[in-house]
Amino acid sequence: MGGCVGKGRSIVEEKLDF
Repeated sequence: MGGCVGKGRSIVEEKLDF
């Protein structure tokens, strides 16, 4: 998805990407 991308989150949280 990539919803967390650009929010300054970690790569791990980017993959969790709720």
